[in-house]
Amino acid sequence: MELVSNYTYASDDDLLGINHLYPGATAPLTLTYSYSTAAQLLTAAISEALNRHSVAGALGTQSYASANPLNQYPSTTPIGGALTSIV
Repeated sequence: MELVSNYTYASDDDLLGINHLYPGATAPLTLTYSYSTAAQLLTAAISEALNRHSVAGALGTQSYASANPLNQYPSTTPIGGALTSIV
């Protein structure tokens, strides 16, 4: 058996989600995304806490501040973490 991945896209081609089913896993690893009307990433969420993309024990959403005129995100709040300045 091998890893099976499925991708979901919005009608404007924004990536809405990735679903990974690992061999022997009891549930898929699901990543979901949301975007502004300008197609800027607003949130990214993950279905489980025990992986390298999130803080152990924390389920939730990583959020981003509004993008500036150069399409840069001035700060982000990671899952289970504090606000972090980026630019």
